[in-house]
Amino acid sequence: MPHPTLLDIGVTAYTHQAEVDELRQRLNIPHNYFDCWLYGFLENKKFNIEEAVSKIRRREAFEREQIAQHTMTDWMLQNMRKGIAQIIGNDKEGRVVLYVVTARDKPTASRRAECKMNFDMILSYGTRLRADSKRCQMVMLINQEKASLWSNVDMTFQADIALRIAKFFPGAVDKMYICNMNRTLAAVAKPIFSRLPAIVSDRIIIISDSELKAGRLLEYFDESVLPVALGGSNDCDHQENYTQFSVAIKEHFEQMKCAVLRGLSVKEWELACLFPHGLPEDLKSVSERLDNLSNSALLPNNTLIDSLWSHCYASTDNSICSESLDVVTCDTIDMDCFCAARLVGEKCVGAELPPVGRSLSVGKRDFIDDYVEQFVLLESFFRGSIAETAEREWLSILQREVLARSTLSDAEQNMGKNTALFRRLPVPLRLIARGCLWLALMVMSFYFLIGSVFGTLFLSCFMNFLFFSMFIEPYKAFPYGCALLVTGCHCALFCSRGIELARRTYNGELVDAFRFIGPRALLMQALACVAALIAFFVVFCVMASQYDVVSGIQYSMATGWIVAVCIILLYHFLYAFGVTGYYKSLRKESAAVATLYFFLDVDMDANQTTMRGTATIEVTMASIVAMAAFAFGLSYVLDGSIFFLCATVTTTFLIGLFVVLFLNTGRASSTDGLLTVVAFYSGLTWLTIVFTTAAHGWQGRWGTSLGALLALALVTDTVVLLYTFLPVRNRVARRWMFRALWMWIIAQFIAFLALAFISDYRLGVITIILGVHLMLHGMRVGGGCSNYGLSIVVFIFLSALLFCIVGGWSTAQSVYKTPASTWLLPNYTWHGGNTPVTGVSLPQSLSFLPVCLVRFSSTVDIVGMALFAKLSDAGSLDVTLADLHRWFPNFRYVYNDTFLPLSFLQTKIFTSSLKGHNTTIVTLGTTGQMYPVMESMTIWINVVALSLLALITPSGWFVQLVSLISAADELSALLWNSSIDRARDILSAYVKSIVSPTHDVYFVGHGLAGAAAAFFVSDLPENVHSVTFASPLSAVAWRRGHNWMSDELSSRVLSVVSSSSLFSLRWMWGGLSYMIPCNLSEGECHNIDSMARLLDALCGLNTKSDGN
Repeated sequence: MPHPTLLDIGVTAYTHQAEVDELRQRLNIPHNYFDCWLYGFLENKKFNIEEAVSKIRRREAFEREQIAQHTMTDWMLQNMRKGIAQIIGNDKEGRVVLYVVTARDKPTASRRAECKMNFDMILSYGTRLRADSKRCQMVMLINQEKASLWSNVDMTFQADIALRIAKFFPGAVDKMYICNMNRTLAAVAKPIFSRLPAIVSDRIIIISDSELKAGRLLEYFDESVLPVALGGSNDCDHQENYTQFSVAIKEHFEQMKCAVLRGLSVKEWELACLFPHGLPEDLKSVSERLDNLSNSALLPNNTLIDSLWSHCYASTDNSICSESLDVVTCDTIDMDCFCAARLVGEKCVGAELPPVGRSLSVGKRDFIDDYVEQFVLLESFFRGSIAETAEREWLSILQREVLARSTLSDAEQNMGKNTALFRRLPVPLRLIARGCLWLALMVMSFYFLIGSVFGTLFLSCFMNFLFFSMFIEPYKAFPYGCALLVTGCHCALFCSRGIELARRTYNGELVDAFRFIGPRALLMQALACVAALIAFFVVFCVMASQYDVVSGIQYSMATGWIVAVCIILLYHFLYAFGVTGYYKSLRKESAAVATLYFFLDVDMDANQTTMRGTATIEVTMASIVAMAAFAFGLSYVLDGSIFFLCATVTTTFLIGLFVVLFLNTGRASSTDGLLTVVAFYSGLTWLTIVFTTAAHGWQGRWGTSLGALLALALVTDTVVLLYTFLPVRNRVARRWMFRALWMWIIAQFIAFLALAFISDYRLGVITIILGVHLMLHGMRVGGGCSNYGLSIVVFIFLSALLFCIVGGWSTAQSVYKTPASTWLLPNYTWHGGNTPVTGVSLPQSLSFLPVCLVRFSSTVDIVGMALFAKLSDAGSLDVTLADLHRWFPNFRYVYNDTFLPLSFLQTKIFTSSLKGHNTTIVTLGTTGQMYPVMESMTIWINVVALSLLALITPSGWFVQLVSLISAADELSALLWNSSIDRARDILSAYVKSIVSPTHDVYFVGHGLAGAAAAFFVSDLPENVHSVTFASPLSAVAWRRGHNWMSDELSSRVLSVVSSSSLFSLRWMWGGLSYMIPCNLSEGECHNIDSMARLLDALCGLNTKSDGN
């Protein structure tokens, strides 16, 4: 049946009776007297049975190896007689009170070992099993009055003791009340307390001077227990009390040590001292049963009992010398006395008790006496059964009460279950109110989700920029890599906060940020959601009346997700300052303890002081993925296949995903976490080496940079592996190795940060701001990165990076090595009139004529412009001349240029002169160098990634938001940026030298090269035009600081785009784009070959009729 022992701790503890029972079964403990003690281990291990069993085994080893070796020295006795600590009674909950006066202590480093032994003795004495309480807990009442930080406080010892409590005495110190703490001591102690394990730090209560004067301690202690110095009446500060306490501790420890040496555990010995004659349920004394009989209401008087027993013999064993009472008859009860066993040394001897009543002869008893005797016995058993049933029902009621209280607590924090929100409304309005609230919650949840996606996309684009910035110059991998890691951490945390807000709002749960309001927090959150819904509806009405319904929806939704982003940013910022409500990170305890190992000379945990025999599953998986990343990267360096590069990137990001997922589980030790983090660090280093080798090789300064990066990675990996697996069991040596390892990692971060300031002070400022916020987040929260948020960030960033890699590879592959005129429109030669169509000009054609009727010269139409764009991809001069002579015999080749050694742009210039009218066509295309083209895809990715939000955002707002990304370009000059600058300068000078009223100039290109061509036209004379194919017109303009293409360019720029594109949104391609139908796949429709064929098929009849 359920046992009420756990109720000594509280009803909440009793709800875990099932786990305690299972733990007792695992430990083969047949009774319930250790339930409260076992509960402390379960609570410490988050009620994980296996881990609790392991922790108890470590406690048993601690008793055998340490407590059994402790010795009470003269210094320890003398120190206890100073009155530093003494037990003054029990608090109102029945816990032993240990009163500590800090000012009386004069700690020295040489006596720390003796102080720890003394504390073990005092703690074992204060948490022993007692007849009146089995909770095995104590509270510490610490008086810091007149205590000096320098002479009375040893922070290292206090931190070590706190960790000792968490490891070997979990739950033993239930509360620590610290009074009269001065400001200097508080400034030092509070950071230490915050780094302690939660089982210790959550139980520390600092009583301020005002609270002490107001008598707050009287809420926890009786006045007779509370010392006079703290507002009570207990005059305990006398030398005889100190001496008596030291004697009690000494005697208790000596007996406990003897028992441990005999093979008993501490708790088994305490139980034997508490019940020397055996456990009550195993040894029911006859006198207790007789008392039950004497209280029977069926007996006329107590004298009848004297006639129930006869003379018996004395027994020397531990059992009652009668048979089971449920078959008792007048013939079987024949005893004169009772005997009890008591423990003397190692022998059990009998202690004869005086007779209970006079002896009567059985023959003298008549039938009535026998009947009454048996009837009374049966009545006593019925009473016991009823009492047992009542106790069982009482415990069952307590269990139901706990569940009911938990249900009510959940309802108070859930809008769907809380009835108090609508209690004052009339019954007919309650359903309407619930419906409005549900609608508001769904709308806000949607906006939080959209805001999270937008913020993640924005930060992922910025991370993409930082990634490619690592390869612009030698040694740039260090500062930009540091900024990339810090930004990635913030991106994951931001997305986690957004997903958390979206999930809680959707479920109607209370957001942690509202908890500080108090009982009305749920109501305030509900009112905020409803008010936001009303505000969004007002925005819709105003904008719909001013523009149209679609614009009203866009403005309303844009307002919603922008507000959501601001809320998420604010929540993310405040999260690092403890605005987390009841959120507890599973990683906080291990990270906090690791911090104490670094700063203080505390004893390190077992997983820090012993050599690792085998790696855990987390370390094994991360190592396997890291080895796969290394193999794929090496294959790419040797083979050059794009598959191996994509595999290297994917496996590297999988390592990062595994690292955070493993750390979030809370099962990995600090050493395991360090190993997995180093595996991720090694993967990123190897990915950087692979990209740098592909882009620049090992020549010159690039080789030196890669050598330094590889050396840092190898040294870090070597130091971590030595620390983890080197058989050094000395605690001091391991502690200093631990410190040296972290000092090495911190030194790298400081060096990278210094390089960031040297490269660009703005990059350094951004990195240090984000790093400080991240450090505060780790110190105060210790976690907060959810698995969903991390997975979304990894997926988005990985997709963006793979888009750049695959897009750059496919674009570079478009460069052809043999003449294309043999298979692409081989019969194309336009034979139109010698002049353009009469009365038709470019601006007029864009206004009301099909694109097929546009003439750019007497011999070039829209199909010809598509073929000129194809000519820009020719890989050699011979191929270019062959295609030019077949497609455009009237044009001659002028020259080509790639502007820079590593440029994604190349230009070719062709000119024609007919009847005194000159036409020059400047083609812009991409080079065959994969890395520069790959880097240029960062222009595309911004447009593609953020295009998802175009439908719910007005075009003007969206362009202004997207243009914010261009601010990142000021932190680094990517290769594509310098390529555009160089091409713009050269081409502007050339065009201005030839342009005239009789000389037309056209810039032609497709893809990003076409976007660059449209951008160049904006600074050239008016008779310079641009024709682009499948080009995001404003992509380059945004990244160059221009918000939008000018309206004046509508007569000078023609953009042709296929209409089957998934992202065929007008804003992305530009308002000047002309859509043509396409039934092919998206990639094929954007291909210049496909577009030339489509235009030829659409415009073939028109060109032929015009030619005739």
